[in-house]
Amino acid sequence: MIRAVAVAMVVALASGAALAGKAAVEDKQARFFGERHWTAVREFYNEQLRAGHCPIGFARKDDGCAPPAQARKWAVGKPLPPNAIRFDLPPALAAKLGKPPSGYRYLRVVADILLVSNRTKLVVDGILDLGRR
Repeated sequence: MIRAVAVAMVVALASGAALAGKAAVEDKQARFFGERHWTAVREFYNEQLRAGHCPIGFARKDDGCAPPAQARKWAVGKPLPPNAIRFDLPPALAAKLGKPPSGYRYLRVVADILLVSNRTKLVVDGILDLGRR
């Protein structure tokens, strides 16, 4: 009887650990940016563009600003490639987004805003094309 209870406990603990491990893997794919983040980015850059200010790395064109013609080099759940040209966010935009989770930072890569792990450079989430949907 005691042996059967012990075996049942080991099985329960093992399956609980497996579920916890699965949850940790799924958390890496969890989304961080919500509608308020998308709206903050869109409003910030629309205001900048209306004032005639192009983001660093964009080319000034007759009808506004154009991002560099580059293929998207990043993917959620994968490390940011070392050759991806990255920029810190303007302080005013970073303040609107709020402080990122501990151990993470916001970056702009071309026209996308990313949440990236400081340690692993893993991309957790992204706002595409300066918040335009």
